[in-house]
Amino acid sequence: MAAFKAPSPGPWRTGCLIAAAVALASTAQWVLLRPDACSGLHFTLIVLGALVLVAGPLGMALWAGRRQRRTLVAEVERGEVARRLLRQSLARQRAVFEGSEMVAMILAEGTGPRPRIAEFNPGAEKMFGVAREQMLGRPLDELFAGDGRQTLARILDALGRDRGRVAEEYEMARRGGAVFPALAELCAVHGQGGMEGLLLTAVDIAKRKHSEAVTYLLYRISDAVSATRDLNHLYESIHGIFMEILRARNFFIALLDEKNDRLVFPYFRDEMDGSFFEVRDISNPGTSSLTLEVIRTGRPLMLTRAEMIERRRDTGLTPVGTMSRVWLGVPLLVRDKVIGAMAVQDYTDATYFSREDIGIMEAVSRQVALAIERKMSEEALHEAGRAANAASRSKSEFLANMSHEIRTPLNGILGMADLTLDSELTTEQRANLEMLRDSGRALLRVLNDILDISKIEAGKLELTEERFLLRQFVRSVAEIFAVEVRRKGVALHWTVDDDVPDRLLGDGGRLRQVLVNLVGNAVKFTDRGEVAVRVTREPLPMGGGTDAPGAPVALHFSVRDTGCGIPKDKQGEIFESFSQVDGSLRRRYQGTGLGLTISRRLAEMMGGGISVQSEPGQGSCFEFTAVCRVASGEAQAACPQGPCAPGPLRILLAEDNMVNMIYARRVLERMGHEVVTANSGRTVLEALGRERFDCVLMDIQMPDMDGLEATRRIRALRSGPTPSTVSIVAMTAHAMRGDRERFLAAGMDAYLAKPIDPEQLAGVLAATLAGRSAET
Repeated sequence: MAAFKAPSPGPWRTGCLIAAAVALASTAQWVLLRPDACSGLHFTLIVLGALVLVAGPLGMALWAGRRQRRTLVAEVERGEVARRLLRQSLARQRAVFEGSEMVAMILAEGTGPRPRIAEFNPGAEKMFGVAREQMLGRPLDELFAGDGRQTLARILDALGRDRGRVAEEYEMARRGGAVFPALAELCAVHGQGGMEGLLLTAVDIAKRKHSEAVTYLLYRISDAVSATRDLNHLYESIHGIFMEILRARNFFIALLDEKNDRLVFPYFRDEMDGSFFEVRDISNPGTSSLTLEVIRTGRPLMLTRAEMIERRRDTGLTPVGTMSRVWLGVPLLVRDKVIGAMAVQDYTDATYFSREDIGIMEAVSRQVALAIERKMSEEALHEAGRAANAASRSKSEFLANMSHEIRTPLNGILGMADLTLDSELTTEQRANLEMLRDSGRALLRVLNDILDISKIEAGKLELTEERFLLRQFVRSVAEIFAVEVRRKGVALHWTVDDDVPDRLLGDGGRLRQVLVNLVGNAVKFTDRGEVAVRVTREPLPMGGGTDAPGAPVALHFSVRDTGCGIPKDKQGEIFESFSQVDGSLRRRYQGTGLGLTISRRLAEMMGGGISVQSEPGQGSCFEFTAVCRVASGEAQAACPQGPCAPGPLRILLAEDNMVNMIYARRVLERMGHEVVTANSGRTVLEALGRERFDCVLMDIQMPDMDGLEATRRIRALRSGPTPSTVSIVAMTAHAMRGDRERFLAAGMDAYLAKPIDPEQLAGVLAATLAGRSAET
């Protein structure tokens, strides 16, 4: 720093000194030139005047000098402060420049196209992996990856346009050629002659970029799991995601198949080798491959071709397929268990993949493994679902076939028993036939129970809504057991409270089924005393209770008996499938154990429930509720007694089973109808082309042409003695869910399930023909 120099006196102080000197000289001259005046008072006044003239300027000069001295002292003190602040500022700058290890700061000197490095802080040493002494004097463009000269030229151009400051993300190069991303700011350093150099400040953002890449990959993979349809699509999605981040042209996924002791490659994309799908005998330590080493060690592995050759020479470890220039694989782990591996490779550049790429693949490998496991589980579930659906279809088909095959002979057995019971018989013959008929009906109940529970468990049982008269409905159920209670000497009573509406809308058939089950059990388990059936009205949970048409009404049925009762520990089990109070081989009462299960499910489907109260030896009381609706106008009875059969009619009976044909023909002829038979759909069409008929009773399963095809052809007739609108009633052993709807959709007018009851047959004929008459 230059030496301190005091400022010269001001002109005003000089003037004062000159004035004082002039006054003093003038006084001395006057005294010398006029000595005669230098006496007495006059002399004294002259001396005093001269002193005043001299003292004034001298005093002012002294005051000015003192003031200037004070100013000089202050300026000196300020200079010391400035020097101290400057030293502190330089020390701080040096501390920042040399003390930062997280930020690289590099000062370059020169204004040419290749400024030279003048300062290189410890942060730069750490970031670029080179000592300061080695970099001083080196061109600044060597720090930039690729063509550093072009990069620096663009920076210098931008500095000129952006007023001396540029901040961007650059690819920079460490010693040895490794490239990393950095956020760098370059500032122009100006001196008296303009720009003298550059200050480069850089932060390594490789970790941040790695974190962003991992986050992006995890998001994309998670999105792919939810969006992809199957595993193959998922593998392709994962490969596409890695192509964006790692440029992974050659990519494969390998999975362990421990059951078959092999390594399979469900996804393999390679520009040199075709697809290969497995490595066998992987439990043998002699079986080696790069992928197996990753799986066995559970650690990532990256090898160049030279390292692979060395490994092969030392350990026999070899890659499968063409040897690449660089190979990178990571394990796939799910809950710390290795399920496979994921690998990439390149055939042209040994530096194609970096350590950062290992970190990226390793960071997302667990997500990939979880995605694969999840998708495999989903596919396994879908496969299990498909198998379950196939099993359910097979079960349904089996039940449908069994229903048909059992109902067909049952129809003949029960029908012939009824026909024979109407003839002259001995007492023993009648008793035998009645036992035969009762056994057949018991078998039919078992069949119906099994079909019902199967439909309920499959969720395929649906309720219908029909009009019925409640009191007639309860009376018909009581009449079913009239003969049995008389035989056992048991009284059967039924009552319906007055506030319960009689005309209702609901599934009368299922309601009847529940009540028949409960009354049948009560009669079966009661040897003396009585069985009492009562129907009351329950308040609805949401209020209401009006008798307006369409209004809901909750019905409460109670069936009380004085039978043997049920032990407490069995009361919770009797509503389970195939459960009975006495399941031993010595049990007195027979049954499938499905009646109460079906009753409970049906009651719940009808908006209610079922319960029991019982004491052994004192009887039981079963109660169930169901919700129906109040019907308007006239309601039909759920169980018509003695319908008025139309007649006489000409009926074409299509039936391929000889016994069933004989039974149906005799029943129809007893009703007064004329019957013509046919044993296939084709003979039905031939008969309709020759004669006129009022109705066709059509079996479904027949040889040559089934009933559905025959019905469709009848509806398509354009001419003939029998019109295409002739009444067609399906009379078949097909009684599964959907059969009725399927037959009606094919063009039939009504449906009857075998075994055929004569009263039901008469009622269907009457209703069907009445409907046809109303239409015409």
